[in-house]
Amino acid sequence: MYYDISKLQNELKLWSKNNKVNNLSCTILNKSDIKTINIMNNNIITKDIWFEFASCTKFITSIGILKLEEENKLNIEHKINKYIPEISKYLNKKITIKNLLSHASKYPSDGFLSYILDCQTERRDLTNEDINFEKYISEIYNDESFRDTNNLNNYYYYNTGYILLGKIIEKVTGETYEEYITENVLSVIGIENSEFYPISTDSKLDKNRFKIKNRDINPAAGLITTTNEYAKLIQSLINNKNILHKKSYDKITYPHNLSKKYIDNTKEYYGLGVKIQNYKNDTLISHSGFMTDSSWFGYLNDEKIGLVIACDERPDNPIRIFGKELILNQSKNISQESQSSKLDTFIENATGTYKLNNNFRNAIIKKHSDTSLELNFGYEDNYESKIIQPHDIQNRICYFIDNDGTRQQVKFTKDFSKLKIRRWILNNENEY
Repeated sequence: MYYDISKLQNELKLWSKNNKVNNLSCTILNKSDIKTINIMNNNIITKDIWFEFASCTKFITSIGILKLEEENKLNIEHKINKYIPEISKYLNKKITIKNLLSHASKYPSDGFLSYILDCQTERRDLTNEDINFEKYISEIYNDESFRDTNNLNNYYYYNTGYILLGKIIEKVTGETYEEYITENVLSVIGIENSEFYPISTDSKLDKNRFKIKNRDINPAAGLITTTNEYAKLIQSLINNKNILHKKSYDKITYPHNLSKKYIDNTKEYYGLGVKIQNYKNDTLISHSGFMTDSSWFGYLNDEKIGLVIACDERPDNPIRIFGKELILNQSKNISQESQSSKLDTFIENATGTYKLNNNFRNAIIKKHSDTSLELNFGYEDNYESKIIQPHDIQNRICYFIDNDGTRQQVKFTKDFSKLKIRRWILNNENEY
């Protein structure tokens, strides 16, 4: 792990203090390592803390749907009334599973969280156990004018869409949403410490803290777990292990809809249960969640590093902004280390003897320093020696200064089986 853990602890404690947060947890990860820092009342503790991960649950729901597609039990291009026919009298019949996954149904937010879920709001005058989902849908969507068909970006964040996705999972599998996700997603990668609403009677959770019960919330915002456990999910995905085939993973991380455009002209897209934003030469995959707690995860798709962070407040300084700053700072540290590592590998691969088939020209390449190579090029006893500098490691291009002061290129093939110098193409004798 490249991150300075002591520095990270100080950054977390300062943010926790400034934002008056009692409980804060941050887990950083790469392909092989996971490290967690838990803070309670501004003190580092060893015990993991459970949080409501809210809308970060959507990522897990999208994984469950894609797994069912891999098993040929559904197709995300299918219309949802194929699986929930009773809902078609309320929602537009053309809406597909993919529309729900990517918030492209053209239905705007219907206040699902504030009306039903959030027990803090004064508008919540119903008990959760009395909610009939079909009745709720019929009351909200009583005419098509509710749907905005002129939205150019075709993006409205739509919680009820993910509730419907959970119901599709239940229809297809014959299991509850919680049973299917626990058995086929979470348990597969070793996530054991997690709960869904409604909380079970034998739960390990502090019942005084986690009071909300709702039978319809799970697929949109129902996961309760630790940052360490959620990090296992991210690590499994960046290692291409256990959960999804690459084809399915690519569907999740494909930018389906433009969700935001920032002042600096950067764009944020929505995939299937995740947000997608380009940073320099990498792609940040992320999502945030807000209920009583706040949560955020993000990982750099190419660099294979990630961060999961959660707290028990909804601070004015959003945790998603803080989390993004942390992972991008970690990326800078890794980039410096990674560049050095790539250069070492390049120098090691480039060294060797390269020859024409008739041995008329030879090139002997040796390591000169940690950042350069020595080239001896010629034939018989007529060799010239040059110091060559790696210039573009990704494309395997080096340069040296010739006797007349001009800059000359030396380029290697991807497998280092050949090099080109001036008009000559020479073969690596270790390969040919």
